[in-house]
Amino acid sequence: MATTVNPEGVIDILERKLRALEEYAVKYRLGGNPLPPYQPRVFRSDRALNNAIEASLVRIENVADYLPRVVATGRSHIQAKVIDYDPGELFLKQMAPPVQQLKKAAEGIALLGKEFGKPCTIVLEQTNLFEASVKAEGALVSRASKMAKPSDPAVFKAECEDLVDKSADAAELKYDIDARSPLHNHTMALADVAAALGWVVAPTPLKHARDYKVIVNNLAEDILSRYIDLGCNPIHSDFAEALNAIMDVLVKYVEKEHPAGLRWNYAQGSTPLGYRRAKRILRKDSHPIGDFYQLMHSGLTEFILLSRELGGVLTSISAYTQSTYEEMAKMVETASKRKRPRSDVEAALRMLLVSVQHELGPLVSTLERVPEDDKYARHCQVLREFVNCLLWCTATLQKMSPVGYIIDVENITLVYLDKLERDICVDEGYISRLHRSWINSVRKMLTEMKEYVKLHHPNELMFDTQRSRKSIDGLIASVALTNQLEELREKSNTKKWVRGAKEKMVLGGVRRMVQTWITS
Repeated sequence: MATTVNPEGVIDILERKLRALEEYAVKYRLGGNPLPPYQPRVFRSDRALNNAIEASLVRIENVADYLPRVVATGRSHIQAKVIDYDPGELFLKQMAPPVQQLKKAAEGIALLGKEFGKPCTIVLEQTNLFEASVKAEGALVSRASKMAKPSDPAVFKAECEDLVDKSADAAELKYDIDARSPLHNHTMALADVAAALGWVVAPTPLKHARDYKVIVNNLAEDILSRYIDLGCNPIHSDFAEALNAIMDVLVKYVEKEHPAGLRWNYAQGSTPLGYRRAKRILRKDSHPIGDFYQLMHSGLTEFILLSRELGGVLTSISAYTQSTYEEMAKMVETASKRKRPRSDVEAALRMLLVSVQHELGPLVSTLERVPEDDKYARHCQVLREFVNCLLWCTATLQKMSPVGYIIDVENITLVYLDKLERDICVDEGYISRLHRSWINSVRKMLTEMKEYVKLHHPNELMFDTQRSRKSIDGLIASVALTNQLEELREKSNTKKWVRGAKEKMVLGGVRRMVQTWITS
């Protein structure tokens, strides 16, 4: 029986959802105008209905322009409820049937030594190493579900060491078989299946698993296409089918359990709020307000100066970034003077964040509107990831600690920064050095923000710190951002790089005047 759709009902639902977004934007002064009371509409014709749908789509686009991209901050982690099962055991349970099918097929291939020689034993050895890799990955997933995400990359590397070593051993055996051997595709496919287990350290785990699934499926097809060369033995078909089954299980598991990265500390019995509470080890001269102004004095100042030097859209972006930092300083100062709310801490946080989000809205909007063919589009792609760290105090609303949240953002941003540096900084010329300095300033801003939050707000935004701005007025005056900018600008002007003509040797040994960068 066909289902009848009521168009007016669909429009009514769409209208109510859209009005909720618009009312939120008006409430927090992000944009838009106050709305009249809602009245359900009746459409007399299809044309009126189509016009209403078009108008709703236009309003959705308008709302998207001025609402802050807060939801995007959650893509580097998963908002997860506490689970009552071991995800590592679940992984091993789901992988067990196809792995056993693969091992049985490999044992059958090992008995074909008279026909194919030594490669038969290599396939079996590689299968055993792959099975050990699967067990190592299950153990890693299980440990991760019960512990906080390590803030030190060396600790994370040590946690993954067993898996990486076993997977590498399995993958390297593909080089022990001659490319002309009928079993060469077997070892190539098994090496790629072992490499697919590296999703735990990949920047985009789900894409990593899906890409390797395509590769393994193609190699499995190659095995089946050589069925006659392999003696028409069905054991090779079983081997290929087992490879495809393993990749199907792996992709489904990653898609369901770890789509945005290896999840930490979410199993029953683990630490609440997603991360272990960090200990605050304060310096004797530490000051939550003064240290934030020191932070603005360092990496942010360099970023603004270099962005203005590069010009283009980066000039306006640097101004928005500066104003956002200034509002964050006011927010930290306000929290330092207030008592921590006894109830509804989330509402108090949202109220404190209104001014920060008001400044962040134009910054995010500008970054989103940069066209792909803009000369600084890649830089803006980096900054779209970076701005997420400016919302570190909202981490507790997402059941995370601010430190863990910034570490997640940092890991993603550094991937884009490294790629940008490899692609743009190709020589030691002035332009390349300018871009490299800009990239280093963003790295510095990330590191400084992480260290500041780790020192003063490791578990949540700290209220009532018994520290006031009055005690550091001298410090703030001496490190005022505008004064520092003027100082750096003077230093920059002492050796100004400009476009000019310079005599150089060109092809054929002729000396000519060519356009280049020179100092004035």
